[in-house]
Amino acid sequence: MNLRAVLFTLVSVLLLSLPSWAQSPVNVAGASNIAVGGFDAVALFEGKKPLDGEPSLRVQHDGATYLFANQANKAAFEKSPEKYAPQFGGYCAFGVSLGVLLPVDIDTAVVVDGKLYLNLNPQIAKQFAKDTKGVLAKAQAEWTKLAAAPREGKLPKLVNVSGPANIAVGGYDVVAFFTAKKATAGDPAIALEHAGATYFFSSEANKKAFEKAPEKYLPQYGGYCAVGMAFGALFPVEVDTWVVENGKLYLNKSASVAQMFTQDRAGWLAKADAKWREMQAAAKDVK
Repeated sequence: MNLRAVLFTLVSVLLLSLPSWAQSPVNVAGASNIAVGGFDAVALFEGKKPLDGEPSLRVQHDGATYLFANQANKAAFEKSPEKYAPQFGGYCAFGVSLGVLLPVDIDTAVVVDGKLYLNLNPQIAKQFAKDTKGVLAKAQAEWTKLAAAPREGKLPKLVNVSGPANIAVGGYDVVAFFTAKKATAGDPAIALEHAGATYFFSSEANKKAFEKAPEKYLPQYGGYCAVGMAFGALFPVEVDTWVVENGKLYLNKSASVAQMFTQDRAGWLAKADAKWREMQAAAKDVK
């Protein structure tokens, strides 16, 4: 079954879980509603590799927080946010063409006719590239429907998910980090819901392994940035920062933050564990 067919089979299920939006839906992560995974949206137009945005250089737009690598890019976005904000709220362009909101991989970023598009993973990006014009025509029509027809829903607490389907770890296979020892894109057709989040797997064997012992494979701190958690903050993550330490999976916001984490893992984890316990205790008090 090709990728288009696999995604199409998900549409009827995923649309049932669309949440309510005050405005057009925007793909954000963390308590601060960070857009584009914390990467600099303007830099993506300059042909550079994804640049990590600075928390001190931020702009609020359409209910989301955009971070920038420098003051010039921040000023450019403030002057013309619609020029630089990713299309379809930052959700997977190919997914939107099928009427479903899916998370994205920053490495799939592409500028077409002066507009920024993102997709779920490299494989989906190839499908998008094969028929960009056709996909965008369908996506524009579907996006109008998605933005105009809000539905009720609720995201799980303290779990880093993306999109109304509550997809965890950006759609990557959490078991594969332990077995294949690399970031492996999950198959939307091999999915499992756990504690309000949806996990994709690259094989039925990995799905069964997760079902048997989910706590063994779940990323720590709900899949949020480990260093961010040390400060009591919920930050989005980049899947390439993954590391398994003492049998546990950790993710971080970016390569530079991951480097900080590597330099003193024990110290960061001691602080993060304490903050995570505080957050979990506070969450239990919320009805």
